Amino acid sequence: MATTLTTDQAAELAHSLLESADAIDRRIVAEWTTLDPATRGNLMSQAQGMRAQSAEIANVAVGMVLDDAGDAFGQIASATLEGKAALERIQSIDRIIAIAAALVRLGAAVAKKNLGESLNAAGALFGEIA
Repeated sequence: MATTLTTDQAAELAHSLLESADAIDRRIVAEWTTLDPATRGNLMSQAQGMRAQSAEIANVAVGMVLDDAGDAFGQIASATLEGKAALERIQSIDRIIAIAAALVRLGAAVAKKNLGESLNAAGALFGEIA
């Protein structure tokens, strides 16, 4: 029997994306003078995208059908937490941008309640982190 994404699980995912956006904001501030305007703008856009996806998840992702074949929520939640942690430790701006884009993609998939796409996006995020 399939289960659905609970309100608490959606809130957890939304919170992880907000924390990831905050991590990017901290990096922007810390490296303001060394970032060129295009890179700074890209990072700001990625952070804004995460905030938008966070709001979408909190508002509409509750009820996404999760399969019984595995711990789908665990995989998605783990990806968002590891993505946030990677944003805080990785020094390469190019890798930060790639991880941020993968987080936004994951958030969009969850907001659309698309389990297959969410799991694919989680896998892609793990690939960016590795």
